[in-house]
Amino acid sequence: MQRLLPCEPFTPIDEAGAMELIQSSDWCAQEELDGARLRLHGAGGRITAWDRLGKVVAIPGRLKLSALALGLDCLLDGELVDDTFHAFDLLELAGGDLTALPLRQRLDRLSDLLHGRDRWSICQVATARLRWEKETLFEVLRGERRKGIVFKPLGEPCWSGEGERAPSSRKLSFRPSMTGRVIGFAGARRIVVKGLSEHGRPVSCTVKIPDDHHLPPVGTMVEVGYRMAGNVGLIDPTFVRRRDDWAVA
Repeated sequence: MQRLLPCEPFTPIDEAGAMELIQSSDWCAQEELDGARLRLHGAGGRITAWDRLGKVVAIPGRLKLSALALGLDCLLDGELVDDTFHAFDLLELAGGDLTALPLRQRLDRLSDLLHGRDRWSICQVATARLRWEKETLFEVLRGERRKGIVFKPLGEPCWSGEGERAPSSRKLSFRPSMTGRVIGFAGARRIVVKGLSEHGRPVSCTVKIPDDHHLPPVGTMVEVGYRMAGNVGLIDPTFVRRRDDWAVA
């Protein structure tokens, strides 16, 4: 297997920026799913998974059975939502490294790989390439207040995190959130979180932890949703989940 590449960060954009990318035939669009980033590798009847930190993690039994039944010999990049893996990129196939290929070719090979086998707990994330497809996806995701939409350049290879090429993926959030570090407590079941907003602005906020969640200790990473980011911090912050798949800031 090839060296595991870092997960490419997204550059946030506004609706005007999204409209420009929708008009361009050089960009495709995918839904930003509300799950956990995962790399899934299958070879020789063995299935291995890594989180966004490159740490080997356990996966649901149903997903493992699906990967074994499909006989996958590849490295998939995607998002785990509940017990279903949503693949949005193919990085390796039959032992061969595909990361130097442009995204459009990797997506085509991913479609070929899962065609007729897209079942159980593994599926391919729908990719909108044509203008009308991107417009439709955008309107549906915005109307349903889904997490967000991601735009990716079809002609570029996989981001390696090395050299001079900056991350190219763009993201528009319909439900903005911040992943930050718990730095203290502010009363009963309230934590203080410090991190970066969607637009990279350092912010801190106080968030109440729901009764059905364990109180996260100081130093752990958590995801906080918010209505918007104001000059004095996050407006209407709400606790979403603990994020053990993120490095401590």
